[in-house]
Amino acid sequence: MLGEVVERVSGSSFGSFVQSFVLDPLRMGNTYPVVGPDLAERLGPRLAVMHNTRRQPMTPYPQYLPDQLARFVRPGSSFHGLAHDVVKLYSMLLRNGVSAEGERILSGETVRMLTTRQHDGLLDETFGVVMDRVLGFFIDSQRHSPAVPYGYGRAASHLTFGHGGKELSIGFADPEHGLAVALVFNGMPGEPKHDRRLKQVLGAVYEAVG
Repeated sequence: MLGEVVERVSGSSFGSFVQSFVLDPLRMGNTYPVVGPDLAERLGPRLAVMHNTRRQPMTPYPQYLPDQLARFVRPGSSFHGLAHDVVKLYSMLLRNGVSAEGERILSGETVRMLTTRQHDGLLDETFGVVMDRVLGFFIDSQRHSPAVPYGYGRAASHLTFGHGGKELSIGFADPEHGLAVALVFNGMPGEPKHDRRLKQVLGAVYEAVG
């Protein structure tokens, strides 16, 4: 629905809009709204392979093979890019909408709306736990329960916002610590194992940055 609204208001496709207003100004040159067969062939070995590691020997996850990737832009799932590019996005939000080169990408008011709690203490019917939300991001909800999925580790501040990919990745910004993080694994071990390893790695990240 959001993609449809953007297209009707802007008069351009959702992919073109994001490319022009976000990816290009942030120099996110290795992020693509969709990776079709032709682009997948050009990227070759640069296109990472995701593995099913629930059992050994591990095998490539069919859903992420080039011939199974999306043929059209899906706002919630078709984007591909580097972790370094994701850090550029979250760093821009930490700078109140300004890129590393000093170009304003978003207004301060828009950043505030995107990163301030909009839903507070509501039951998330997908995950079955109480979680907080901002517009498009999960905001840290550890105050409700340490079992909240897709969290940012015990050391994250209550202002931390971001989003996790299913069993494989996470990107977030912690305003209190001035920290932007993007983390990608290349194996999907199942939700419980992924949640444990994510918390361990993020604990090490916070320890490393002091």
